[in-house]
Amino acid sequence: MSLWQAVKGAQVELAATPGPVQKARRLGSIAKLFAAEVLGSIALAPYAARAIILYRSLPAPGSFDAEQQHAVYLAKGLQYGAGACNKMDIYMPVEAVMRQHQGNQTADKLPVVMFVHGGVWAAGERWHYAPMATCLARLGIIACVVQYTLYPSALVPQLVEEMSAAFDWAMAHVPLYGGDVQQVSLVGHSAGAQLCMMALLQRAKAAYEQTAQQGQQQPITQQQHSQSQLAQQPDSHNQEHTAQQQATNGAAQHDSGHTMQQTNGRYPAMPRQFVAVTGVYDIAKHYAYEKERGVHELSTMKRAMGGFEGFAAMSPAVILGAALQQQQQQQQQQQATLQQQYDQQPGQHNVLGKNWPKQQQQQPGQAAAAPVLDATGQSEPPACRYYHQFALSGDSIAHRIGFERSSDHDQMAEKQRQLDSLMGMTGVMQFPFKAAEYLPPTLLVSSCTDLTVPW
Repeated sequence: MSLWQAVKGAQVELAATPGPVQKARRLGSIAKLFAAEVLGSIALAPYAARAIILYRSLPAPGSFDAEQQHAVYLAKGLQYGAGACNKMDIYMPVEAVMRQHQGNQTADKLPVVMFVHGGVWAAGERWHYAPMATCLARLGIIACVVQYTLYPSALVPQLVEEMSAAFDWAMAHVPLYGGDVQQVSLVGHSAGAQLCMMALLQRAKAAYEQTAQQGQQQPITQQQHSQSQLAQQPDSHNQEHTAQQQATNGAAQHDSGHTMQQTNGRYPAMPRQFVAVTGVYDIAKHYAYEKERGVHELSTMKRAMGGFEGFAAMSPAVILGAALQQQQQQQQQQQATLQQQYDQQPGQHNVLGKNWPKQQQQQPGQAAAAPVLDATGQSEPPACRYYHQFALSGDSIAHRIGFERSSDHDQMAEKQRQLDSLMGMTGVMQFPFKAAEYLPPTLLVSSCTDLTVPW
């Protein structure tokens, strides 16, 4: 969390709090939150010192000496896009550097992990993850740590584009560092998991649309993706200089509206697998969670999304849920049409059965609830009142991260939740249901002790 951004959020909230007594109470609770955050940062100081010392001590691949080998080498600050923060660090095991130094291109390539950090879209540096990436490199894995532009310098839609550009760059250049493009795992944590998932949705939609235009029926396989990427690999192996020069040249050619597409018409590449660690996939529900804890104005999430209007558009769960509902509605319409055709043919056997499910009638609407305003006077969408339906404890926590269990919150139908999420939102991606076939195998990692950001 960026403390400065939290201070700005606290100022807005206090200015909107009525009465001196309420202001004093809220100021006291905010002070406790800040004290806890500062103490937590102090507690992390030993780790920070270890991380920065390790980061500065790792040798560059160009300094390889066969007589004085190191276990891990680090190529720092490789530019993958046009932004000043569009940089990537690549941690290489010694065997990869040795093969690179010897010019051995026949040896087996190593698996790759591309890691995207979290930090409420407003904090995080590459060196923070030096211990983790070094550990992966010691295990024989090429570890790529991505840095992206942080709020307030950019909003989340731009960050999603940067994630896709970073993945394209990695797929084009990891062979230069000994990596295997057929064994690339994408890993995102917290805000980074949300950015990665949004980028994958856009890439899957692009691949589906390309397939539809070409009249193909089956999705392209991961091996075909990889072969497509291998066909684009540069022949030069002048490692860091070549990689940085190509990235700089390529970044200038990116069209902000088409960064998901390959310029030569090939399908957007996909990772072999995606590991999403404690990510936020429904922004409105997470905003409700933040509000119940009294940190919704301190957090940069709402601001980084561009306000309430951006919540649904940047929520993978909402986008996929809408695609699933549209698919189910189409199936119901097809079944209803087929049933009607049978009903109009007297004497024919009804193969659909007598207990054909009828469309449920819409219940009479209840009186509209009074609008809830945030500190800036904006009206909150209904989905941001998600946790008013039940207590913020027990099974509701499991439901928030997608593990459905029986509890009071099930009173509210999932369809209504979807409508609440979409109400008042603009710019939500129209994701075709069949485009999900192009998404990589995905592992969602969460637990009750680490499923949110530190706030």
